[in-house]
Amino acid sequence: MMILRAAFAAAAVLSLVSCGVLQYIFGSVFPATTMLAKAQADLSGSITRSDANAFQVRVVETAGYGYVVVTGNPPSGPEAFVYDLDLNQKAVFNSASGLTADGVMVDVNGNIAIGNLLRNPSDLSSVATVTAATLGTNASSGEDGFADSSGPSNLFGFFINSNVMSWSISSGAWGTPTSPATPPSISVKLSGLSMYAVFDDGNPSGGSVYFVIGPSFSNGQVGTVYFFSVPKTGFAVPINILDSSPSRDNLELESFGYANGSIFAYDSNAASFVKINPSDGSIEKSFYSATDAKDTRFAYRVGGGSFYGFDTQSRILTKYGAWWP
Repeated sequence: MMILRAAFAAAAVLSLVSCGVLQYIFGSVFPATTMLAKAQADLSGSITRSDANAFQVRVVETAGYGYVVVTGNPPSGPEAFVYDLDLNQKAVFNSASGLTADGVMVDVNGNIAIGNLLRNPSDLSSVATVTAATLGTNASSGEDGFADSSGPSNLFGFFINSNVMSWSISSGAWGTPTSPATPPSISVKLSGLSMYAVFDDGNPSGGSVYFVIGPSFSNGQVGTVYFFSVPKTGFAVPINILDSSPSRDNLELESFGYANGSIFAYDSNAASFVKINPSDGSIEKSFYSATDAKDTRFAYRVGGGSFYGFDTQSRILTKYGAWWP
């Protein structure tokens, strides 16, 4: 029996080697559930370990096309590595391409905006180079801007100063951005806040934007965050909204994602990925994973089905199947 078990284990290892999935077992954030991993792309030859923390991962989908973008602004200048949803590389943009910033979103015309470059979603060919405004990453997770269908306007550039939330608005087709005359205080109880995620719900004719905000943590990784949403049309943030918003503790501050109306994160106390109802902060589902996700950035398809993790240590980008249906 011992010999049979050893032989079976050896055969399993050989099978895994032939499939190229040992990375999933020994390096994945899901070492016990290899079936979640569907594809990988190795960026270690393009992104150094010292630069990796400057990169985030985004998913954009428009006009029937979808892309996964690993984007960042290291000391050498902004870069964006663009893949299809199955992680086949489609393009690389950098300063030589005219890239001057690292944000990613879909604009009001359905084009993909990467920094200051507008690209056709069908083939990533150039539509325009924006001169009046550039799109930068403003939070660890989620969207870097959203389209307000009532304008149309592009809203982007969210940031927080202590407890005051500001944003910039580019009216029309990427015109000169403006900011609100009196940006709102979002709390009378909390200050020293940071924005950890901004999520567009993907509804092009209305819908909402979801925010994940919490106190800044000097140790960088785990903390308490608050959730709230604001309609995209006629966008306005209520005064002191955080004081009546639901919250959760022990969440990795760079692990957030959004899909199917829920927010996702890694709960370090429970050693699990969790699906959170943003309206009340309750846990809808969880997925146990003993390997901490603190070194991995995530992006989810808004409609669900798959999500993506970029490991800043290995610089491996992985596509995962959904665990929450």
